[in-house]
Amino acid sequence: MKFGSLFSGVGAFDLGFHLAGWDCRWQVEVDDYCRQILELRFPWTTKYGDIKNVKAEELETVDAIVGGFPCQPVSFAGKLKGESDERWLWKEFARVAFALRPTYIVIENVRGLLNRGGTTVLFDIAKAGYDAEWQTIPASAFGANHKRERLFIVAYDKSVGMERLWSNGVEITPTLDKEILSVRDSDGEWKVEPDIRRTSDGNSFRVDRLKSIGNAVVPHIGHWLARQINGHLALNRWV
Repeated sequence: MKFGSLFSGVGAFDLGFHLAGWDCRWQVEVDDYCRQILELRFPWTTKYGDIKNVKAEELETVDAIVGGFPCQPVSFAGKLKGESDERWLWKEFARVAFALRPTYIVIENVRGLLNRGGTTVLFDIAKAGYDAEWQTIPASAFGANHKRERLFIVAYDKSVGMERLWSNGVEITPTLDKEILSVRDSDGEWKVEPDIRRTSDGNSFRVDRLKSIGNAVVPHIGHWLARQINGHLALNRWV
């Protein structure tokens, strides 16, 4: 299965899907520092810069598109301008995703999207011919010692059938492989990059990495979502 990534950041969302067996074919990210990380971690993918300059016809057709458009317009920590904020880039996400029409579209944002802008997102998804399910998932449900709640919306083309991806109110239970879950050592630091002392609260020892880490999706959740989609595909394969 192939996927593309919008607003890729440092590729944490992409890492989750990659570990679930998906092949990342392209990434769209405007930040120079993040693009350096993507070049290092995903050297095989095609890279694109500012999404405003990306034409859908330039991108390879994929089975899924994942990404989290900027949260500042809807974050409770921001100015709460919502769709009137110039950083409201859902329209760019939608322009690319709906033109390519992948079977699945996975969207991440802060909980504030539920109160401002979320209705527009869901209306656009339905208008484009997709069903959608959404749920707020905390990092703590996957072993982290901090809450970090994020909203995840999974839209899927009606052609894959009407069986739901997950039930309303489902209890999130980590189903990751043992080696993926066991990433913290006894000192509470993550083993992934011990030389930079990434701590268990999601922050980084090096300040120049703080922004990108703070914006990143927890890879464990991306991996869990990818596995839910794998199961959804298998269940509806006959349709």
